Amino acid sequence: MNIVIIDGRLTRDPELRTSGNGITVTKFTVAVDREKKTGSEEKGVDFINCTAFGKGAEFVEKYFTKGKGIIVQGKLRTDSYTNKEGNTVKTTEIVCDRTYFPVSSPSGSKSAEQEDNYEPHEGFDRIDDDELPF
Repeated sequence: MNIVIIDGRLTRDPELRTSGNGITVTKFTVAVDREKKTGSEEKGVDFINCTAFGKGAEFVEKYFTKGKGIIVQGKLRTDSYTNKEGNTVKTTEIVCDRTYFPVSSPSGSKSAEQEDNYEPHEGFDRIDDDELPF
């Protein structure tokens, strides 16, 4: 099964283009934080190339800009080609099935205090993690 989900920020504004056969396409790159290495002070960052087609491409171009958070769900695709110098170049990208707006509070994330003060919607009860069967 080939399913990939990433959560990061766009490195530049996406540009909508139309392919030779009339399909809209946009390519963009998402910067995704990597966990700190043991003993390291800095997090790493992966820059992941993404491609969206059709309505998905139009959605990304319309609602997302450089620096905005984005969640991408799709399939990992690898390919290769021979460049002008005759060298084989390998590429890896996510072909987007869906893109989402990230959910966060105004400060970026919920604090433990905010979580403790959470009031469930009417008809729902709060359940502690210890009570979950999985």
